[in-house]
Amino acid sequence: MIIEIKHTDNLETGAFIINKNAKAYSVYQENELIYLTQNSNLRLKEEIINIIQSSKVVLKICSFIVTDKEIFDLILDKAQNSNISIFILTQLDSSKLENFESLSEYLTEEELNTKTSNQHLSNIKMLYDNGVHVRASESAHAKFIITDRVKGFITSANLTTPSLNENTESGVYIDEKSSQELDKLFDLIYLKGTNYTKFISTSKKNKMMVVNTDIDYTFDNLPRSIDSNLRFTYLNITTNLLDEIINIINKANEYIYLSTYSIVGLENIQKLINTIDNAIIRGVKVSIFCRGMNYRNDHLLATEKLVKIGCNVFGNYDNHSKGLISENEGLIFTANIDGNHGLINGFEVGYKLNEKQRVEFLEFHKHLIQNSNYIYKIRPQRIELIKAYIVYEKYKKMEPPQIPSDLCIKAKLDLNIEKDDFLKLPIFYSISGKNTHLTVGKFTYDSVFEGNTFSIKKKLKYQFNREKYLLKFFNLILEIE
Repeated sequence: MIIEIKHTDNLETGAFIINKNAKAYSVYQENELIYLTQNSNLRLKEEIINIIQSSKVVLKICSFIVTDKEIFDLILDKAQNSNISIFILTQLDSSKLENFESLSEYLTEEELNTKTSNQHLSNIKMLYDNGVHVRASESAHAKFIITDRVKGFITSANLTTPSLNENTESGVYIDEKSSQELDKLFDLIYLKGTNYTKFISTSKKNKMMVVNTDIDYTFDNLPRSIDSNLRFTYLNITTNLLDEIINIINKANEYIYLSTYSIVGLENIQKLINTIDNAIIRGVKVSIFCRGMNYRNDHLLATEKLVKIGCNVFGNYDNHSKGLISENEGLIFTANIDGNHGLINGFEVGYKLNEKQRVEFLEFHKHLIQNSNYIYKIRPQRIELIKAYIVYEKYKKMEPPQIPSDLCIKAKLDLNIEKDDFLKLPIFYSISGKNTHLTVGKFTYDSVFEGNTFSIKKKLKYQFNREKYLLKFFNLILEIE
């Protein structure tokens, strides 16, 4: 069987292609109440440093990982040279930290490329050995800081160098009542909702035994949404963050701006999709901004569902900021639009913005969309995706292996490759000695490359920890013998 695939063929899925209407990139600087990381704008990191330095009595930090050297050194110095109590709620589950597939659900590609887990465990061990109180929850993905019990700060950023220096991130101070409720929530989860509560240092450098314990699920005094502007998800006990997102969309009459890192698992949050659909039917303009991840098939398929009901979806190379704004209300949060993790389980937090914060967050979202590198298009030509990827690889300083523009892929019939995936979806490749492979849809194929031909040798489950480049071609022959 011989099938010809051309660069002018249409993909069956959608993809993020070049936004021809985008304005020249510029950093948003008209912000006072919303703190940002955006290229040369490091105001978010500067404010986190200020919060840690100004803490007088007690400092509480929740972050999935802690790897930024400047932040780590600051916390360590505070632990060694002050009398304040420091508490950290984080992630120490080796099944997540040492599993690339699992980590990819929680961290950005930049964080994954920096050997995050080893550095995180090393930092946590050092902090623990210097008197910092550390506990860990398998569900922790929230990011916030509370100082002296009454001053809370919620952010989309992990305490990593990519998040605080490179990604598009946002953060905001929350009011005193909400800060007190967040402080209460931290204490409850720290005391009753942590799987890892005891640590045994070993003689080996950067090694630490972590004692796993059961969670006490008898939460009877969690913060209530009627008492403050704090919103959160905790396991399946409370999902008032998702409830608030739905509530704001239900009350919108003019517009909705929604930002997220990824869009996945929509089948598990159908109520949210129905709410967005109903808003569009009644004339609300829905604009979504995310990271344009053409290499994540789950993200592309879920985004397509939103575009099909009438959403306009834009993207850039590095967004990790999350929030929701209508003409009347605003909400900043730590969760992605993710029906697998965060909106119906796990631990995430959010905050209803005051009016001045809402206006700033709105203008920030407008700026992101005006400057967006990408716009999502259903069934683009392969050449449109190729052009977008050439620009993306240049921005990321990627150096894909050079291959001919006319290619052949050969496979034996008994390998049972997913032929339709090759015809309908983007094809990714890597050529690196013995690790040459192709990745299409849900599968990776070990291959040998010679001349202009990939010869498939083995069909594997999707391999998350392999470098991938878009296969760019004018003509491709798929030959199944």
